[in-house]
Amino acid sequence: MSKRYFIFNSEPGVDILSLNPIVRAIISKELAIFVGKGIPRIAYEFSEGIVRAMVLKKEWHDWGEFVYNRLITEPGFDRSIVKNSEKYVGKIYDIAKKTLKNLEEHKIDDLKRKKVIKVFFNLYFELCVYGITGAIIELGSARSSQDLKKLIKSKIEDKRQINEYLSILGFIDVETYDQKVHEDLAKIAQEIYSNELEMNNLPLKIVRKVERHVAKWAWVTYGYTGPEYSLTGAYDSLITMLSSDIPPLEQIQIMKKQSQVKKEQRDGIIKHLKLSDSEMRIIRVAENISYVKIIRTPMMFLSNYVIHKLMKPFLTKEGITMKQAGMMTMREMNHFMDAGEFPNINILNRRWKYCVLFDSEEGENFLYNSEAKQWVENNVEKEEISNDGRELSGQVACADKRDKIRGVVKIVNGPEEMVKFNQEEILVSIATTPDIVPVMKKAKAIISDIGGMTCHAAVVSRELGVPCIVGTKFASRFFKDGEKVEMDMLEGIIKKI
Repeated sequence: MSKRYFIFNSEPGVDILSLNPIVRAIISKELAIFVGKGIPRIAYEFSEGIVRAMVLKKEWHDWGEFVYNRLITEPGFDRSIVKNSEKYVGKIYDIAKKTLKNLEEHKIDDLKRKKVIKVFFNLYFELCVYGITGAIIELGSARSSQDLKKLIKSKIEDKRQINEYLSILGFIDVETYDQKVHEDLAKIAQEIYSNELEMNNLPLKIVRKVERHVAKWAWVTYGYTGPEYSLTGAYDSLITMLSSDIPPLEQIQIMKKQSQVKKEQRDGIIKHLKLSDSEMRIIRVAENISYVKIIRTPMMFLSNYVIHKLMKPFLTKEGITMKQAGMMTMREMNHFMDAGEFPNINILNRRWKYCVLFDSEEGENFLYNSEAKQWVENNVEKEEISNDGRELSGQVACADKRDKIRGVVKIVNGPEEMVKFNQEEILVSIATTPDIVPVMKKAKAIISDIGGMTCHAAVVSRELGVPCIVGTKFASRFFKDGEKVEMDMLEGIIKKI
């Protein structure tokens, strides 16, 4: 039997409800009209918090090529993606800010809660209609990353310089929410530093400031399903800042100067390469794909955070946990909003354990247990390691001056696993997310299964200056905690040693 489906993305820490707006956007008539070509159906396999998204391979490849060619040849299309993404980012942020204030002041009744939940799902969906386009290209064929690398290789021969140029060209001069949180906390750290206060005996005034800081930024690390930014995380960051000989606010200024240096290096490289208009277009497309991802992702997580807060009283009343509610689809959630009926809890529990969901404009249906596994076996290409079992290869997303990096690996796919990670270990993850940024900051290097030059691991590693190899497909299953590896930063190869 011909296996026509392939896995185009895997993610940990995800549930059906938080992923559904993205999937619904990909298969929507709205996206097909905007882009000029659609994807009619997606299947995704779900097992205890890890999802594998599957699609017809030829359909996906043809769609990706069509969209990428439009991006390269039509600057107006590119600008439209950015403009529409910025529009919905602004809407989500403004409505979320107002909603969270109303929740804090107890100004939302049940009827209003249901209405606002629908509003957020619709805004989340609309944001993904426009903002997910570039990410899908990278998840499918990685054409943008490939063309960018091909362009640099056509201009220079030195492998180290190629990777260095790619790292610098991948830098996007946008202040991230993680940076905003860090700077906000640094102001508190500076007060502790200047007054020579002891961390284990902080005055109530400082404690309250930390609490307000955490409440303000609770959503930033929320991801798809939580947990939110915590007091523990804030105090850990304060201790890290204060362990340096450099005052906290000076640390922020150093980081800003480093960003400015990267921007100047980037401008210098572009000038040095003497690019034609068509070559410059490849860089601009990669730039805009990264930019849209940087502004889109936090607003998706803010939407999830607000939706979950709004849902909580309904779930408590029905005796349903957030984990169980996360196994619902958007259609089922909307049915609850209209009719007050949740799906059967036993069905939601079955979905959490293992299921395959098929989604299209016409509707959705589930397979469970052996039937679901049999469908995957019969229809989806297997990912197999095609070497002697000692090395993997991927794409160098961020490099420094070192050709080889050696260290001990630790697999972290969610915040609950961060406790095992130690300073200067090599982080391995299916796909990094904002909720594990604290260990990314401690990492000697980063390796991910999924992604290209515009994925989260690539963008954050360049921001932090941490060497990174992405798109290895198997690293989180291939390596085990505590194994020693060597990363070849010229070739993008990782070996067990």
